[in-house]
Amino acid sequence: MIINFCGKNLYHSPSALGGRGNLGARGRKMLSDNILFSFAFRNIFRNRERTFLTLSAIAFGTAAMILSGGFVEDAIFQLREGYIRGFTGHLQLYRKGFNSEGAARPFD
Repeated sequence: MIINFCGKNLYHSPSALGGRGNLGARGRKMLSDNILFSFAFRNIFRNRERTFLTLSAIAFGTAAMILSGGFVEDAIFQLREGYIRGFTGHLQLYRKGFNSEGAARPFD
């Protein structure tokens, strides 16, 4: 049986497959997936420094995104609270019809 992996043909004899010479399309697909997973798993630990660096970069990026999201959320909260306390207040009193006529002359 010949399995193509990244443009390279990998040759397997029927004895290497446990004596199953004719697997059919589904069996070849499962065997191909198993081989890909075993290659991927081996490559993870082949260069431990590169794996550690990649995982560290992912962890750092995730932590940075979480922290920056918290800063942005707090900045929006502080802007809203500062505007309420400085200009409008939590309670606003209007004359009857103020919202329909506009804010040009609120006390007339």
